[in-house]
Amino acid sequence: PMTSFLGIPIRVHGRSIGGLYLTDKQGGERFDSEDEQLLSMLAAYAGIAIENARLYTELTGMNEALEERVQARTAELETVSAERARYALQLRQVLNRTVRTQEAERQRIAKDIHDGVSQWLMGALFEMQAARVRLPDDLTEVQQHLSEAQRVLKEVKDEMRRVIYDLHPPLLESN
Repeated sequence: PMTSFLGIPIRVHGRSIGGLYLTDKQGGERFDSEDEQLLSMLAAYAGIAIENARLYTELTGMNEALEERVQARTAELETVSAERARYALQLRQVLNRTVRTQEAERQRIAKDIHDGVSQWLMGALFEMQAARVRLPDDLTEVQQHLSEAQRVLKEVKDEMRRVIYDLHPPLLESN
């Protein structure tokens, strides 16, 4: 048989989550208001400790979940980064092949112009010069036309040299 009893609820945020109970006070006395006040204070501390433990458990779980998400996201980012690095390498390789192909084509075109058209222009210039030398002096108008044709051919030759030079960009020379 109990000779005395004191019960106090343990509350967290106004909600009862348990209780503290005392029975049989030493000396057989009844529990008084001072005992009730001390037990109420102990119940309040117990409520705080229980709530802190619950919050700690919840926070630990959230931290673990967050850490898992961070690790998963980091793995995703590392995968994407590696893919982008491979893609960048492929782009550099394609760019290098393109530049080499362009340079080879420029060299081929410049060689074709130099070895083909340029040689024909020089031949035409020499033939016109030879014709001018053999014409009599009284054919002044013919001489003027031949001189003008020579001037035009020289401009064409100079323009072709410029085009051939421009086909080889200076950037490739420095590389």
